[in-house]
Amino acid sequence: MEIVDDNNLKDEIASHPSRAFLKPWKESGELSDFYQTFAVFKLTGGTAVTWTMDTNFAPKEDTLL
Repeated sequence: MEIVDDNNLKDEIASHPSRAFLKPWKESGELSDFYQTFAVFKLTGGTAVTWTMDTNFAPKEDTLL
């Protein structure tokens, strides 16, 4: 995992309609405080396994992220 220190990305995340709960926090004080306390992480070098009911018992295949 990597910490992403990109204030533009943090603004984009906080302004998305599904994350309206972040808006009061962002607007409650100094922006520098929000940017310092709001952490964004990026997963690098990970793998995922897709699963459905139809493929439940089939051999699993890793997918690189």
